Amino acid sequence: MKTRILKYWTISVLWGLLFFAGCASLDGVSPFKKDQVARVWLDQNAAIDVQEAFSGPVQLYIKFRVIQKDSLQAKVFYGCARWPGKQKEISVKSDQRIRFIGAKEYTTSIQGLNPVDKIGEQEWRAIRLAVAHRITPRHGNFGVSIINEQEQLFLYYSEDQELMIVDLTNKPAGFITKRSFFESEIMTLTMGALDEYLKLQDTGSGRVLLTLSRQEDTTKPFLYIDLHKGKAFRLNIFDDQDKPARESLIDKGFKTADYLIFSSHVLGLIKRPVSSSLRLVSWSRDTAYDLLDPQSRVLLEKNERPALNQGAGMDLDEWEERLDRLAGIDSRSVGQIDFLIGGDAFFTRFLKVLEQARQSIYLRLFIFDNDDFGVHVADLLKEKARDQDVSVKVLLDGMGQVMGEGKVPDDIPADFTPPGSIYKYLQSEKKLNVRLRPSVWFRADHVKTFIMDKEICFMGGMNIGREYRYDWHDMMMEVRGPVVANILKDYRVAWYHSGPLGDLGYVKSFFQAPIRPTEQLQTHYPLRLLFTRLNEPQIFRSQVEAIRRARKYIYIHNAYFSDDTILMELVKARRRGVDVRVILPYHGNHQIMNASNVHTANIMFRNGIRVYFYPKMSHIKAAVYDGWLCAGSANFDRLSFRENLEMNIATSHKPVVDKILGELFDPDFKRSIEMKEPLKSGVKELIAEFLAEQL
Repeated sequence: MKTRILKYWTISVLWGLLFFAGCASLDGVSPFKKDQVARVWLDQNAAIDVQEAFSGPVQLYIKFRVIQKDSLQAKVFYGCARWPGKQKEISVKSDQRIRFIGAKEYTTSIQGLNPVDKIGEQEWRAIRLAVAHRITPRHGNFGVSIINEQEQLFLYYSEDQELMIVDLTNKPAGFITKRSFFESEIMTLTMGALDEYLKLQDTGSGRVLLTLSRQEDTTKPFLYIDLHKGKAFRLNIFDDQDKPARESLIDKGFKTADYLIFSSHVLGLIKRPVSSSLRLVSWSRDTAYDLLDPQSRVLLEKNERPALNQGAGMDLDEWEERLDRLAGIDSRSVGQIDFLIGGDAFFTRFLKVLEQARQSIYLRLFIFDNDDFGVHVADLLKEKARDQDVSVKVLLDGMGQVMGEGKVPDDIPADFTPPGSIYKYLQSEKKLNVRLRPSVWFRADHVKTFIMDKEICFMGGMNIGREYRYDWHDMMMEVRGPVVANILKDYRVAWYHSGPLGDLGYVKSFFQAPIRPTEQLQTHYPLRLLFTRLNEPQIFRSQVEAIRRARKYIYIHNAYFSDDTILMELVKARRRGVDVRVILPYHGNHQIMNASNVHTANIMFRNGIRVYFYPKMSHIKAAVYDGWLCAGSANFDRLSFRENLEMNIATSHKPVVDKILGELFDPDFKRSIEMKEPLKSGVKELIAEFLAEQL
């Protein structure tokens, strides 16, 4: 520990010296390395003018000027990049680092190399626009979509024959997507247009250095393309990690040791010996069962795609009676649900109700980000506790906080400095009660419930942070009525178990005064809470049984889909003639799950299941089975079905089910890209699928 602290302070001192020495000389002799000088210049929002470039079989040399935006001062830099000799196809995903060199080394090195054509920002923009014009239909209410990891666009012509390019989610009403283009297709078309442009310029080198917009990525302003050899590289000016990133890595190491080792596996085990031991036994038993269960390891692809059933779905009254046996009669309750889809809908409503709270605010969530939006919500909570004397309790998960506080988004305000720990930031207000729940054996409390004045509860998939507020597609539900008392009871158990008494606190929670439910109204309808708890996989068992009973349709919206039992039952359902549809995100936030989803999607597709890719990150966790809705915090993976603490709400009330079909599933089927052919999959995806099964 002393060595790590010494290393931390050494890095801080060195960076401090670099900062204070900083801009003493932007020109002439400098005490710093060439790349450090380049950083100083390029960090000033400067323009780049490539003067010349030369390439060889595995190297590229560049001479370019950096021009200060305000003063118009300029400085010339020389750079060199090298790359591996083998690359199968053109791709802009590869990055190569530019090494800054001196003028003398540059002049010597370019001898015998081939000159490279230079294309600036305006020319490159015109080439891409020409491609957009080519692929977009000019007549009728037709358009095309472009899907890649960074953006999802819809292209169409207006009534005035003007090319319009909008986000896919803003596709005009009445327009039909005639074709979807993925990144590889657009790249091929763009390279063809680039080749045509070069021929018009009477050059046949086929080697091009593009200067990209600095607004796209200030660290990667160049793209090198060799059309003859099929090579393409983004050129990275600096290391991926700057000073804040290195400090964040060190801080995260301390935080991980604190949250997951000391708090969870030292104090956590001491205070919770019984529940921790039972959890370890349960985990060992489930792991052995999964490894030995042949059904979970083998899936035969017979390509059977019978016609869809036209009759009625399952008997919902009989199904509710079956749920009484699966989850217990006490899982029944009544109340009402409103769906809040998207960060704007949820957080606008949540903050309004939070402001109106007069008695209590009880939050339970997996991740509370330390970005600017997270701090904004934290400040509101502190104000309610301090100035309005409202009882505010916040229950966080230790593992979730390590994940959430690891990296602050790039688009936060420039003048915002994130706190190192949102947990400690909340703790600084003495009237606010905050607890960090130990993640013993790396099993988390994944529940998200926000309870206001013991009458309104928001539950679903959202945590608190910038991505949930602005970026991701997600859903929360506003729940009212007597069912809120049951949610509050579960919150109280979790709160006491997370306290200083540990397992004794868990026992103590059952001796507290009963929570009185609110009055039942005529507008209330049957609801049911389902849980994943120790030896109680209610959410998993209920949905497996629902799939087996379904006769007409199954719609699932989930980002993390790795459970083989569920997958097998969905294939069987499709072979019975059930209309099975699954929505996955086009590009999720976990690399292993992304690769695993490719493997899973191919199995579904080959077995007749309709697979849709939502055009951006979707964090929705909802499913409907022949008129029975089940939605909440649980993913379709082992962690949510067996290990973590989860809470879903379910109902067969037809108006509610019709509402979520109309507000969520029907629009998202239209927004998403339906899978029409198997995705490219190899060993990486197969390994990822195996790893994902353990998550």
